[in-house]
Amino acid sequence: MNREQGATAGIDRSRPAADPPRSRRPGALGWALIAVGVLVILVLIAPLVLNAVRPDALPGTVLTGVREAGEGVGSDGSGVDVGGLDGDELDAAVQDIAAERLDEEVVVEWEAPPGAARGDAERTFTAGELGYAIDVDETTERIRRPGSQANPLTALRQHYDVWRNGIEVEVVDTFDDERVAASAEAMAEEFSLEPVEGEVTLEGTSVSRTDPETGAELDSAGLAQDLADAALTPGAATISAVVEALETDTTVADVDAGVEAAEAAVDGDIVLSRGDGEIRLSPETIGEIFDVQRDGSDFTLMMDTDELGAEIDEDVIEAIERDPISSDITLEGGAIQISDSRVGFAFDLDAAAAQVEAIATGQDDEREQELDVEIIEPERSREEAEALGIDTVISEFTTEFTPGQPRADNIRLIADMVDGVVLEPGETFSVNDHVGPRTEEKGFQADGTIIDGELVDRVGGGVSQFATTMYNAIYFGGYEFIEFRPHSYYISRYPPGREATLSYGSIDLAFRNNSPHGLLIDTSHTAESVTVRIWSTPWVEVESETGERTRRRAGETIDGFDITVTRILRFPDGTVEREPVSTRYQPSDQ
Repeated sequence: MNREQGATAGIDRSRPAADPPRSRRPGALGWALIAVGVLVILVLIAPLVLNAVRPDALPGTVLTGVREAGEGVGSDGSGVDVGGLDGDELDAAVQDIAAERLDEEVVVEWEAPPGAARGDAERTFTAGELGYAIDVDETTERIRRPGSQANPLTALRQHYDVWRNGIEVEVVDTFDDERVAASAEAMAEEFSLEPVEGEVTLEGTSVSRTDPETGAELDSAGLAQDLADAALTPGAATISAVVEALETDTTVADVDAGVEAAEAAVDGDIVLSRGDGEIRLSPETIGEIFDVQRDGSDFTLMMDTDELGAEIDEDVIEAIERDPISSDITLEGGAIQISDSRVGFAFDLDAAAAQVEAIATGQDDEREQELDVEIIEPERSREEAEALGIDTVISEFTTEFTPGQPRADNIRLIADMVDGVVLEPGETFSVNDHVGPRTEEKGFQADGTIIDGELVDRVGGGVSQFATTMYNAIYFGGYEFIEFRPHSYYISRYPPGREATLSYGSIDLAFRNNSPHGLLIDTSHTAESVTVRIWSTPWVEVESETGERTRRRAGETIDGFDITVTRILRFPDGTVEREPVSTRYQPSDQ
């Protein structure tokens, strides 16, 4: 008996025997679960495997924004294919791309306005100079990032997308606004131009000119924006700076006119003459006294009057000037003679300056002229003298004296001093004012004169007889007495109540020509008499009435009395005026 059987005998046979064992195989469900598990394992393991074997830049990776649109690869043609680059190779590629972008040129064209001092110009900048930069590290990191995410499903999907469609990575760049603004301002400062006005200069006979130049102003803010846009856009660029023309007030034609005027001013001498004087200004002198000044667009020759005055000698002025001559009214050969008058000349610097300026500026074509001067009118022109109507003796009076005495000489002397006096209508005449003190220096002598009722010797004694003679000529001429006084004692050689005395400083004989005509005082004398005539035009009829002597008072030598004399004036219009004058003579025992 074998071991199996022996062993079996010991078993409780009351229990049924067990079924024989069957083979264990997975079913359909088991196989499905196994497949899912394998797939999960593959999904989880695949990114790890792919990351372990992938390059830094997945195949199909394009770095965009680094080429001019249409000149590169990618959806907009601005990219560079960096797919499959790994490690240092990728770093070097990004650095090269960045260097190329920073070296791209931006050309600024400056078109000069017509008439500007500077011509057209241009200035070239690089994108880097304008403040553009690429962040190489960040850009490289952005290239490496696709497919390396921690989420395996996302990483696997990106690997699939890159395998199927490729991927575009935008370059990481920066821009310095302050740098581009500084570049724009520097260019604006360099190329902006202040406008230059035209000028004309006259020195001596030399005329120089400065033609106007249009100014220019760059819009620095607008230029900065254009530069920034150009630097941020891949590819070379050319932009035109916005230039505003700054116009001048003057034009070349204005300068031409100013030069022509200045040259004409010094084109020959200017000669001004009057009488024996001549002012001759050479072209060099003209250039010294004139200056060209600009007012807006007009050029004007301006003269320095003081400079002109300094160029004229005193001798020339003296030769130019002359005194005026008044018309004299004299009595010659028993007839009134009226002499010619003439105007005088006084040098007038302002008038001469105006004349020189008119010639120099072309307002007057004649460069040789009679000098304009200040006209000095005579006190009386011939026409005025003739209009006075002095042509007839309208009154006269004569008194006699004893010849050979000092008083006779005094009478003749004062008569000569008054002879020829002319009074115009309204003027007054005073013997004392006209003759002045009677002194020996004037030729007067000492003789008897009544002073305070006593007869004393005094220089000029006897002139009262001339006063009486003149008083009566004035009286019958009808003129208005301003001042007179009769003697205190009656003197028989004079008409009573119609006489006058003189004493310088206290007693005067004065009258006013109240007629509408002029008058001339004509005096003459002989060894024994003196005569005063008034020449004029008759204007009033004069009569004289002498009253009776009253209140007589006896004196040993001269009786005293009162008397009234009345002057009667009959005017052409029929008016009659009566002028009574009462005189009281004192008696005298001398």
